[in-house]
Amino acid sequence: MFKAQQVMVQTFCTAQLLGTRQYLNVYTDQESWEVGYASQVQKDGDHGFVFCLSSVQARVRWKNLDGEIQLCGSGAYAIAWYLNVCLGAPLEQLHSLHYPLQVYWEGEQLCLSLPNATFHEVSQWPGCTLYYDPNSGIYYLHLLTAEGLCADDLALWAFLRKFPPESVHGFCVFVWNAQQGFGELRYFTPMHGRNEDDVTGSVHRVLSPLIFQLYGVSQQHWYQRSRRGGYVLSYQREGATVLTGTCRLFSQQGVSQRQR
Repeated sequence: MFKAQQVMVQTFCTAQLLGTRQYLNVYTDQESWEVGYASQVQKDGDHGFVFCLSSVQARVRWKNLDGEIQLCGSGAYAIAWYLNVCLGAPLEQLHSLHYPLQVYWEGEQLCLSLPNATFHEVSQWPGCTLYYDPNSGIYYLHLLTAEGLCADDLALWAFLRKFPPESVHGFCVFVWNAQQGFGELRYFTPMHGRNEDDVTGSVHRVLSPLIFQLYGVSQQHWYQRSRRGGYVLSYQREGATVLTGTCRLFSQQGVSQRQR
């Protein structure tokens, strides 16, 4: 038998928005971590398996019911928040399979820094532009008006039928309101175990530098228009995307009072 601290963290939430549920399994030795990751997850959602290398460094892998997740930005933020705020561990670096993620405080706000992704424009149509990140396989559809975000899932997903299925990992639809200074998005990954993501963090590795490139805006407020809804603050810093937001710790008895 292996032992782990098992918690659920409500991530990128607000008083009105539920955010995403992140299931965390925290281990203190590598063998238990490897055994834990190899086990079958039982609940729908993102599951992070964390091995604390020291008080300031940890390793992580993610999976859901459908299999491994390359990079879970909201899960990484949940881990950083749980270790720092709830356990009092001054985590500075989180090692995923693909990238080292930096963790630090700015005043009372916990920040997670992810390297910017590469992307390029694929096509333009009246009222929208399609971009692609070849490393992650995620397409990004930039709409000029928010009405398109209200379309049903199949209508949005039909945009990708002209592309080879093996090139498609996910599909993000977004709009940026330049006058009010905030963006809205939806994110779909039906071929990887989930039709629509509740709140995503990893897509901001493209959204944040893209909006900075198009509109010159570094600090960006994002609302994810999903069934649970969520809010992420991102900004650009030295070629990286920095994410911050609010988390709450859940237990079987309900919500902890500890939040930030």
